[in-house]
Amino acid sequence: MYKTSALTAAVLAAALLAPAAAHAQGAAIMSLNSIGTGDLPHADCMRKAKNVIRDAGFEYFDTTSEAVWGRTDSHRDMVSIYCLKSHDVAIFAAASPTGRGSVTGPLVDRLVKSWQDLGDDTDRDRNRNRDRERDRDRDR
Repeated sequence: MYKTSALTAAVLAAALLAPAAAHAQGAAIMSLNSIGTGDLPHADCMRKAKNVIRDAGFEYFDTTSEAVWGRTDSHRDMVSIYCLKSHDVAIFAAASPTGRGSVTGPLVDRLVKSWQDLGDDTDRDRNRNRDRERDRDRDR
């Protein structure tokens, strides 16, 4: 079975995101980054991605099987976080019809910073839920 590399997945993510942000007046530009997710289950990654979109100041737009989408207040620029089922990685993407990386780079930076800032909270929530389940099992 052939597995795609994280770079290939990022390129595929870019190909999917670019048309969403492109307008007829110009070419879209994209920025990408990624962070390893370790043993974070896919469902938790997706939940965290949705929280990160909002925490970073974007408007939640949509969720697909492996990505959460957001957009800026002006609806001009799109962002997404991909939680790949095949790899332990979160891919951050931003696209803009401005044709300027100076626009998309900071959008991705906001996503990454928010992901890192929320890391402890997500881990705490997961540990709290695990502890509750353990206590519930013990009380049975």
